[in-house]
Amino acid sequence: MYSSYDPRMDTRQRIVDLVASNPGQMTCLEYITIAEELEARGPCSLLVFGLGKDTPLWSDLNQNGKTIFLEGDARWIAKMRTAAIDVHWVEYTTKLEQAEELKKREGIPMLLPSQVRQRVWDVILVDAPPGEAPGRPGRFQSIYEASRLAAPDACVFVHDIDRPVEKWFSTRFLGKPIETVHRLGVFGTRAKQPRR
Repeated sequence: MYSSYDPRMDTRQRIVDLVASNPGQMTCLEYITIAEELEARGPCSLLVFGLGKDTPLWSDLNQNGKTIFLEGDARWIAKMRTAAIDVHWVEYTTKLEQAEELKKREGIPMLLPSQVRQRVWDVILVDAPPGEAPGRPGRFQSIYEASRLAAPDACVFVHDIDRPVEKWFSTRFLGKPIETVHRLGVFGTRAKQPRR
């Protein structure tokens, strides 16, 4: 396990430590933006596309809520699966180089577990699958599914919004971002105005 929850540790300090130990991923401000939303909503339904060193943080911040992680990489599932982390394997069927073809489609659905489809989600974080290079799946399907699964007053976060594919498909299926924090696009409705 990459980190363990210590309720005595301040969330912001935990985020600083996470960023220091996981360079090149989210920034402190990106993490704080998501953490503030989870704290403002209290226990909620949280859907996360992707596993990583930050997985325990999301589970811990949504204690007493429903959190499900979707991952397409069996190695990450093996690393992160515990009784406290509800993770499901999913298969992405697209490749980054299909972007132009996929722009012509009305939707880009994927098979999801019934536990995911049978509810609407208050907060959704799209941080997978990889989409930084040809041959990678790209985030087409996760962005599209986020648009279908989000509650009417949901907040959807898309990481790496600075990349052309994530930006185009997010705008197409989620609308104009209400906020952009570094490489994190924020869509939908914020439960509380940021207090950064």
